[in-house]
Amino acid sequence: MNQKIRVLQIIPNFGYGGAEMLVKDLLLAQDTQKLEMAACSLYPFSGTNIEEELRENNITVFYLDKELGPDPRMVKRLYDTFIRFKPHVIHTHRYAIRYTLIPSILCQVPVKIHTIHNIARKEVDLAGRIIHFLSFKLFNYKPIAISKIIGDTAKDYYKIDNISHIHNCISTEKYLNNYKMRLKTRILLNIDDDSLVIIHVGRFFPQKNHRLLIESFSRVLSKINNVKLLMVGDGDLRPEIEGIVNRNGLNSHIKFLGVRKDIADLLSASDIFVLSSDWEGLPLTVIEAMAAGKPVVATAVGGVPELIKNNVNGFLVQPKDPDSLAQALIKMAGDREASREMGAMGRKMAREKFDIRIMAKAYENLYLDELNKNYPKKCLVY
Repeated sequence: MNQKIRVLQIIPNFGYGGAEMLVKDLLLAQDTQKLEMAACSLYPFSGTNIEEELRENNITVFYLDKELGPDPRMVKRLYDTFIRFKPHVIHTHRYAIRYTLIPSILCQVPVKIHTIHNIARKEVDLAGRIIHFLSFKLFNYKPIAISKIIGDTAKDYYKIDNISHIHNCISTEKYLNNYKMRLKTRILLNIDDDSLVIIHVGRFFPQKNHRLLIESFSRVLSKINNVKLLMVGDGDLRPEIEGIVNRNGLNSHIKFLGVRKDIADLLSASDIFVLSSDWEGLPLTVIEAMAAGKPVVATAVGGVPELIKNNVNGFLVQPKDPDSLAQALIKMAGDREASREMGAMGRKMAREKFDIRIMAKAYENLYLDELNKNYPKKCLVY
């Protein structure tokens, strides 16, 4: 093909999450000499940080104004969008396939990619999993897993063998440690330079198990007094977690910061990154912490062990075990030299294996390879 390859990224919305960050980073890292990439959000514009960044970078986004719940109008609106943009490749995320399947068949889109962001049984509801099964088995949607373990769960659940793996990645250059920014951010947060700062970044959602984190942190406080916990993110469970913190008298040690644009600055101001999740895909927040040179204490779930090597760039603990999580945090806090070495190793691993340029090139090669296989069957509609 002599023309640019048109790729349409399709996602339910641009809220705060790993899938949304991946789409945004792919859009911004694209090779504009080879690709013409746009995005499609099923839900209306809502002014999130991701949407503002896409707008600032002049990325085309089609908004289809979906209503809450099932909305069959999306099928026609996606069909119209395909006719308008004429994609050679559609790349779907989360539950978007349930709306793209019919229009992609009608338009005979040459290449259809779906990234699986979570373990197969957790990614979508039962109806969605049935549609995914049919898409992978009968309608040539190519599944891509964000980690090996996610791929294994998809192989087992959907009974498929044609799955590939492309790790989530980030722009590692954004997370260089900056001592001046560390001091400035601590001043803004009213945290003195001698305090040990632990940071958690994630939606207030059952998956993240903030209850476990609070219980573990209270045990850390019984051993280390001068310690703070930064909780970054928002979600339905935030009021409940704030209530637990209030009832246990932890307000002076825990700060709820909401959704933030300055994650890199907050990481600079922190000493340890913690993840307390019950399940994960391949969390970008852990990669961000690694890129910022922070040691990580995390539950060994999903693709996390593909990022964190125990006693190398952090500590892994079993999920749903508050004592193990607390002990690992206390151990990390007690040996500052070892924690700095782990942070440095994490930064090296992030730059070498999880930089956005690696992911962007892998997806570009995938689009080209799949298009070379499928483009002879030209689109009948456009």
